[in-house]
Amino acid sequence: MRLKSLFISLTNSLISIAYTWRRSLLLGLLMPSAAVAEPIIYISDEVGFDSITSRTRVDTQDDNWRNGAINSGATNFTQNLIPAGTRESISATAYPLITTASGIAVEVSLRDLTNAELALPNSTGTVVTGNPRLDSSNTLQGSAPRPASLYNTSAQPRFWNELSGSLSSRNAILFTFSESVVAFGAWFGDLETRTDGNGTPAILRLLDTEGKRIGDDIIIPTSTLNQSNCSSSFRGCGNSTTRWIGFLDPEAEVKQMLLIVGDDNLGGDGYKEHISFIGATLAEKFTNLILVKRITAINGIELTEYVDDPNSSEDNDKYWPIPIDVESGISTYLRGVINGGLVVPGDELEYTIYFLVNGSRGVTNLSICDLIPEYSTFVQTAFNGLAPVDSGGLPGADLGMALALDNSSLPIQPNVYLTNTDDRDRGQFFPAGITPSATCSASNEHGAVVVDVVTTPEILPQATAPGTPPNSYGFIRFRVRVK
Repeated sequence: MRLKSLFISLTNSLISIAYTWRRSLLLGLLMPSAAVAEPIIYISDEVGFDSITSRTRVDTQDDNWRNGAINSGATNFTQNLIPAGTRESISATAYPLITTASGIAVEVSLRDLTNAELALPNSTGTVVTGNPRLDSSNTLQGSAPRPASLYNTSAQPRFWNELSGSLSSRNAILFTFSESVVAFGAWFGDLETRTDGNGTPAILRLLDTEGKRIGDDIIIPTSTLNQSNCSSSFRGCGNSTTRWIGFLDPEAEVKQMLLIVGDDNLGGDGYKEHISFIGATLAEKFTNLILVKRITAINGIELTEYVDDPNSSEDNDKYWPIPIDVESGISTYLRGVINGGLVVPGDELEYTIYFLVNGSRGVTNLSICDLIPEYSTFVQTAFNGLAPVDSGGLPGADLGMALALDNSSLPIQPNVYLTNTDDRDRGQFFPAGITPSATCSASNEHGAVVVDVVTTPEILPQATAPGTPPNSYGFIRFRVRVK
């Protein structure tokens, strides 16, 4: 009987994984800023007046930023809420704002920038000699409205307020992240800006892990159409208004965000202007693990083709190693085919499951379960006689699985072989009807392969560039025989 091999399409959906995310130990291995897309900047319209309507509008100013972060894979949002209390002076240096459950810390400091410092693209100025404070009033600086969700509650949070900066340079707020982040933003009150050449625009500057500016400085626009109306008594050009300002960077290369105050007055230089903020929020993108399955050999003959799966984007991820196959458009690391063509009983098929950690966190306790396809049996002796055998493997036991994973170089071939038995190595084969040690996506009707790729305290770091670091990638391999 001849069977058309649909095994790979049938079993792709049956691969299951279990893992725990962990912070990567390789946080500094990021692509240079010139090699990646620049962050997306979110600057809302201004809202003025302290009223229910205004506060409700302010509460929606972060919606676009938040939705953008979610669409880019952010799964957790942590907002700074400074506890209610009386007015309090705080340090201008490294005031702690946020520490997330995953351990990312955000600090804020008050800075001064001279024109000479502002002209330096990587400058963040100097720490001021004065002190900002935490205020509890019902409006932000300059009567700018709070968001409704942070207004007049039983524990109305205080806001960060700066009224004591230099009178001979521009004041600025510097947010520093303990590691580069995906998305961050806050509501800013009384952030003056003027862009018609008759005042001074506010500026947003983002910096990477090396302290280098990412892209160009961003001029903060005004919602005021006729800027000739702008003055200290006019509500607009940032004066007495609130807006949300934040960034979204799926590449997670932003380490600092600097916001420099402007001036809405005619001829104003910004030296006497100040700023406030509330509700600073950090969005995190947790671990994502990609699996790609291919048939890589039939009857011992390697298949050297590269096939783009039209029904999946996982083999198109930008972090798969280079080079890219010109014809298929996918990484040449992903060798193999999706459909093995016509096979007959007795034919042997080799399956390879490639994995890639491509989120913003490393993983640990990673187990991969794959179910043996219908009309086939697991080849328990597929790798007998090959070495090395995984640590903990029972001497003399059959070797039916292979693993490619290396800390120093990209694993092109398996570098360790796993036994089928219940011993102390990383692999085990479970015959039909036996419940596997890892959760599989369906019942075990024909046999199941389980590989515990990594366990605590070891971590597979997330990829930061194609092929980097090498232990962000790997594959497991096994063979079946057609019945």
